[in-house]
Amino acid sequence: MWRTREDIRSLSTNEKLAAIRNGARLSPRLRVSISGGETMRKSDEFFAIGRLCRSLSLACTATTNGTLADDESIDRLVEDGPTDLFVSLDSHHPHVHDWIRGVPGTFELAVDAVRRLVERSQAFSKSPVRLFTNTILFDVNLPEIEQTARFLQRLGVDGMSFQVLSPTFMLVGKRDVFFHRHFPCDLLFFDASLDRIRALKCEGVPILTSDIDLRWMRMYVRDPGFLVEPVCASGERNIIVEQNGDVLLCHSMRTINGGLAIGNIRRNRLDDLLGSDSSDRLRGVMRRCRLNCGMLNCHRKRSEADSHLEA
Repeated sequence: MWRTREDIRSLSTNEKLAAIRNGARLSPRLRVSISGGETMRKSDEFFAIGRLCRSLSLACTATTNGTLADDESIDRLVEDGPTDLFVSLDSHHPHVHDWIRGVPGTFELAVDAVRRLVERSQAFSKSPVRLFTNTILFDVNLPEIEQTARFLQRLGVDGMSFQVLSPTFMLVGKRDVFFHRHFPCDLLFFDASLDRIRALKCEGVPILTSDIDLRWMRMYVRDPGFLVEPVCASGERNIIVEQNGDVLLCHSMRTINGGLAIGNIRRNRLDDLLGSDSSDRLRGVMRRCRLNCGMLNCHRKRSEADSHLEA
């Protein structure tokens, strides 16, 4: 993602805020997710979105690597930022996290941001901010995942989320080198690692990842290219607005729709797009879709197999 440049047709901040107001009229339960690249690079826009969502009583989520959270932005995060902030931390070892991020020193910056955010949030008795971490599971950090979870707990975060390594987004080249080198291959060890995560959760460690998600992860690593059944609910739960205003119902929708979006918010109202024949047709396709991106926590639904998995 960092190789990309902003589209010259990108929506202005005011256009994005207008889209949020439109979405709020459609659903008072709307959750706004600021995505990137690094979401805090455009700081004025980042906080304008957070401030608007708070004024409309909308939940707002953003993920950050934590490297841009200086003293001023820490205060702004507490006062005007997203209500749910996820900081990416992939290990309790600085050298592992920095290796994944590709820049030395990112671990210390991220951990320092988490500590200061926890401290500042506690100073505000009515702060609406909840602070979480997100950790990608892969072969290098699995052996010490318990130590990582306990480290995150000691930082004082409200919760931690785990996600299995996915194929690289916006891949450059034909071969996904990192994914193929570091996707968990020792299935018994992977299962044991998930058992440890579940045990930690039972002990009271604030792990957000559900037991159902942990069990689906076991199936996913056994065949990451083929989900045993459609598990994605993105068509029912997500509205994705790209930089230029194109609207999608899932991140892979162009793959299943001949490269097309369902419309653009500069030309169409959101409610018209969501109620269109094209959207209905695509939802039908997506209900049968088995692409592995459906395993992502932001997409996955409760499936018919869940009752069996819970047994």
